[in-house]
Amino acid sequence: MNFGGTFNGLVVFPSDETESAVWLETAVRLGFDYFDTAPIYTKGRAETLLGRYLTNKSKIYTKVGVDINHLSPKLDFTFSGLKASIEGSLKRLNRSTVEGIFIHNPSKEALVRKDVYQFAQWVKEQAITSNVGVALLDTSLISVISEPALIDMVSVEVIHAEDAPAEMTKMGRWQKLFLRSPFEGGRKLKSVEGKQVRDVIRERLVEISTSFLPYSIIIGPRTVTQMTDYESIAWPASSSSTAGVAQC
Repeated sequence: MNFGGTFNGLVVFPSDETESAVWLETAVRLGFDYFDTAPIYTKGRAETLLGRYLTNKSKIYTKVGVDINHLSPKLDFTFSGLKASIEGSLKRLNRSTVEGIFIHNPSKEALVRKDVYQFAQWVKEQAITSNVGVALLDTSLISVISEPALIDMVSVEVIHAEDAPAEMTKMGRWQKLFLRSPFEGGRKLKSVEGKQVRDVIRERLVEISTSFLPYSIIIGPRTVTQMTDYESIAWPASSSSTAGVAQC
């Protein structure tokens, strides 16, 4: 079972770099071997620290579509903007390739223009990644993807997938489904006490895996203590899903 998750410095990144390093080291020690991040997370700092503290054994998924080189980050889904975004990410991550690249919450208009698909083809030709996907807030946009053969991954929030199961059937059979926020940012766990937390986590992950057969479930523990709640949780033997960590 693989583990991954959102390394989201924008929300929960510890202010002290030593704490951040401990968080990452703990994640790796517990078996979390891929991390989902984005330039917008602390305007590049999350990517920089991933590049500083993770070895090439850890797989990284990042995102493009937000230009952080402004006082207020701006959306940019043009080919040149997407290209500049991944080049900046690779520099911060201190690597020449990544496991996957998600277009970060593209609009309907962006999904029907050629730029997204030109970018997808370009990064594959440059061997930067073999996996390009879209991270969506609106599941109805799955049907808007105009060149699905170039899109290998679709990432949606679990709650939206549950509300719109019909939309999930519109994915191509080759496309990998990533489900994120299974506990709605931790809200589903706030009222759970002590040792029951692991039981709730286990039941929820099994439920999601059985219902949607995702390629991966991305989780987001905020602290080292929360992260250890996922340690040694048995994954269904019949499942091909992977699970993940990390909002740090």
